[in-house]
Amino acid sequence: MADQVGSLRRAYRVADRLLGGEQLPGRTQRFAARHPLVIGLLAGFSAVLFGLLIAEDDGGAATVVGVLLFGVTAGGVFTATSYAERRRQARLKKTR
Repeated sequence: MADQVGSLRRAYRVADRLLGGEQLPGRTQRFAARHPLVIGLLAGFSAVLFGLLIAEDDGGAATVVGVLLFGVTAGGVFTATSYAERRRQARLKKTR
């Protein structure tokens, strides 16, 4: 199992290097890595507002629950991406 995780990690780093992962991070990438929870909260809140904006007026509680789940999911994805960017920048700093 540990060998499979190691090979997946190596494959990810090769793909990251091919896509420009060795370049210095930009301003927005540095902000996202420093404040991953803020990025997630902003993304989730804006997704909830957008969902409520386009939701039908007579949708009821099921619509609100669906919109909230969509917002939580969007916020979680953005938070996870920001944490991955933080790890990438830490690895980049370690190798330089």
